[in-house]
Amino acid sequence: MDPQSTPKGKPLLEALAKAAAVGSAAGSQAAEVELFRMTVGGTRVAVESGLVYEVVRVPPITPLPGAPALLVGVAAHRGDVVAVVDLARLLGKGETKLSNRSRIALARSDGFVVAVLADEVIGLESFPARSLQPAPLGTESGEFVAGLLMEGGENTQILDLRRALSSARERASSRK
Repeated sequence: MDPQSTPKGKPLLEALAKAAAVGSAAGSQAAEVELFRMTVGGTRVAVESGLVYEVVRVPPITPLPGAPALLVGVAAHRGDVVAVVDLARLLGKGETKLSNRSRIALARSDGFVVAVLADEVIGLESFPARSLQPAPLGTESGEFVAGLLMEGGENTQILDLRRALSSARERASSRK
């Protein structure tokens, strides 16, 4: 297959499945993939578990005048100032309405720490690698959807969080 015709998210799915297969070679019966799941804009999404290192309640957020809408502002966390990104806005799913269930997931990607707003955090879970499917063509927010997790009759979009955060960073930089 021509590399240009490969779906954008396929390398991420292959990497997740390969990591699960390597882990299963150590003696477990079925390859499993560990994903961090949350709800964003009313949609269940999952990201690579290794990117998210902490989940906390939403702290006070200081807006940044002139920043793109997806950059909600900045917040203090353990003495550092982190950018707060609304993935719902980035994915074209409206905006996150803060509630008592809202959380921020602190993610580390390409040397940057970013706080990602979530309607609700489902948590870290392991799934059989066979439950991962490529994203169908024309999927909403397709540029960031690497695939689908088909488990228990529910679909969860697997996001390429690195690509999404890189895009958010580029959009924020271009507004300066």
